[in-house]
Amino acid sequence: VEDAGAREGDAQMEDPDASEAGTRTVKEPEEMTPTERSAHALKCKEIGNAAFAKEEWVYAIYAYEQGMRYLIFMPSENSAPTPGYDHGGQEQLDTDGKLSATLLSNCAAALLKMGEPRKALEQCEQGLLFEAGNAKLHYRRGLARLAVGESEGAKEDALRVLELEPQNAAAERLRLEAEAGIKQAGQREKAMFAKMFG
Repeated sequence: VEDAGAREGDAQMEDPDASEAGTRTVKEPEEMTPTERSAHALKCKEIGNAAFAKEEWVYAIYAYEQGMRYLIFMPSENSAPTPGYDHGGQEQLDTDGKLSATLLSNCAAALLKMGEPRKALEQCEQGLLFEAGNAKLHYRRGLARLAVGESEGAKEDALRVLELEPQNAAAERLRLEAEAGIKQAGQREKAMFAKMFG
């Protein structure tokens, strides 16, 4: 998890659906400026990281997903995007893109901890759309791919991480595990063909 040093009381987030008597303490995305939405998404990340540190995977995922909900908000009129909306400018867009990649990466990490590699793989794929050179996303996608039997893809991700971070020991272990998976798959295929045509 990125920035997992958040402490319990750093930020408070509430589920708007769980509010008492219709009272909310957190505004909906459409009630905020782009800067406020970004700040709220950052708080969601901190809350998710605190939950992750306590191994509260479901709550961590919820927090990361709420952060994404605020970051991807697009104002609309009559079901069409509001003309001229610039999301707060290019600098804000770049910052939010990196934060989106982090939220999706952290969500993937929690999903992997829960034994949900396919869902983690989806989160990584989305995150890489925001930040193609994010080593953690490539690493976590590699772990997810390995868990679903995609050893070739896992090896590709491990090699990409090693390009970005040559001393990354975890990526080297992933590469070795992926190569072992590739070898085992080849042996199984060979044995299957031997039975069929033997």
